Amino acid sequence: MLWWSREQTVLAAATMAFFVVMAARLAISPVVPAIATEFQVSTGEIGLALSGMWLSYALMQFPSGLLGDRIGERRVILIAVGGTAVASLFLALSSAFAAFLVWTVVLGAAAGLHFSVAITLLSRRFTNTGAAVGIHNAGAPIAGVIVPVAAALLWELFGWRYAVALGAITAVPAIVLVAAGLPARAPARPDQLLRERVRPGVLFELLARPSIAGTLVMSVLSAFVWQATSSFLPTFLIEHRGYSAPTAGAVFAGYFACSGRWPANNGLAF
Repeated sequence: MLWWSREQTVLAAATMAFFVVMAARLAISPVVPAIATEFQVSTGEIGLALSGMWLSYALMQFPSGLLGDRIGERRVILIAVGGTAVASLFLALSSAFAAFLVWTVVLGAAAGLHFSVAITLLSRRFTNTGAAVGIHNAGAPIAGVIVPVAAALLWELFGWRYAVALGAITAVPAIVLVAAGLPARAPARPDQLLRERVRPGVLFELLARPSIAGTLVMSVLSAFVWQATSSFLPTFLIEHRGYSAPTAGAVFAGYFACSGRWPANNGLAF
């Protein structure tokens, strides 16, 4: 019996891709004080850039699924990881805050392409969908445990730009794994235009249903709290509690270690 199957390769590739798109976004948070000093801007202006990143990430969730049906999940995931790498690299090379803001938003948009198509891919590939999705989702908290500490150390040793470039660095092996490990499946709707599938009236009617609207509001509020914490907890610890960057990064990593408990446990049944 083979100890490693094709399905495990697919799952590893999808999980690694999710790790990368989360790592690239989380690499910014531990070095916010250095970025603010570099560009002579306030943390509020940095917050504007990060809000743009999370907004573009959210806005790409719906069209990414449609794009997956048009060109195939594998291509979309490659675009997501490749786009994340490019955005992270240019983010690290930004010479002005305006460029930093633009590339932060681009980073969110590229990263936002991954999740919906990855879940579709896994649901079609695995009979035990819950376990597969649980393992895939663990890629985000794993990034949260590793990246804050790594970014803080890179900041202290080499400067904040090297920390932000973590997204590009981690994307290289992920691109290779996705290209080699994910099957080139025929698109579900290769000839249908995206605009033909977008029906705003139906979407709004669906979201207006009380059972869905209530859940949506709770999800938005939860996401607001999570994103605020993930964006500024290291800065708070450094500027208002006197923590060193590595210590703040370690505390931030602990936050993700706790949040990663349930996805990891769900995956044990796989």
